[in-house]
Amino acid sequence: MKIRQNGIEEILIAYNKKRLNDEDIIKAHKKALEAGLKYRVLSLGGPLKKTENLIRALKDLKEIQKIS
Repeated sequence: MKIRQNGIEEILIAYNKKRLNDEDIIKAHKKALEAGLKYRVLSLGGPLKKTENLIRALKDLKEIQKIS
């Protein structure tokens, strides 16, 4: 569903589940990319601890480089 908050259009993706995993977040991200919008996720509970740690770690990640 598309929403508008403070004049900014975003996509809201809702899950009817108590715990979100990595795959749920990735699916939401892909849908948002298709729509060309930022996104918010709504669920009955929070992410799994593993997923929560990954989200926190990615916030500070600048780049991943491959050694050739």
